[in-house]
Amino acid sequence: MSYICILANRSGAVAAADTRLTKSNKFLPITYHTDHRQKVWKSTESKVVWALAGISKNGFRDLTKTMNKILRDDSVSFNTRLDTFRPKAAEMTAKYQKKFKKAAAVITLLYASYEKPDAPDVGYITVQNGCVAVDRKCSLPCAIQGGANAAYLSDINGFRPEDRYSARKLSMMAQRRVQEAIDYDAARKKTDRKYAATVGGKIMVRAVLVKK
Repeated sequence: MSYICILANRSGAVAAADTRLTKSNKFLPITYHTDHRQKVWKSTESKVVWALAGISKNGFRDLTKTMNKILRDDSVSFNTRLDTFRPKAAEMTAKYQKKFKKAAAVITLLYASYEKPDAPDVGYITVQNGCVAVDRKCSLPCAIQGGANAAYLSDINGFRPEDRYSARKLSMMAQRRVQEAIDYDAARKKTDRKYAATVGGKIMVRAVLVKK
């Protein structure tokens, strides 16, 4: 499982994530990693940032590419894209869970949309085994996260983003939180060799700013 987060206020939002992709073999009890997977994106035209965690491939099929084709479509509003994303993610997780006999096939989407600068739309969606399990909106300023050991950042990290914070400060805070998640997994791996350290690699950041 990845680690993703978004910090957002009235001035804009920053999405950050690790870059680890965890792979497993259907026939052999082995897990391996690559550390160059993109999990955060932005649309400058729509003024939206988003992050994805959870299952990203089904065999040779790149599920993340399919989801991003929906989320990148600037010809329609972001809410319309979300309406398309939900059933598609449900279909993907249902097929994945059936194919690989996994206890849980999950896709988590975090997003911050400033298409309407006076009414930003920030929230997160979790789809599991063919069903939308969580679909919530957040009031600004807010910090949300998904993936491994996820919960609200304000509960875990001891800080609350404020509207006065600059994009640079939000970026530094988001990167610090991702680094904490990476360090946590690395430390746990040292004490438990069977633990699959699924958070790792580099830190990737994307930001969208609102002109005042």
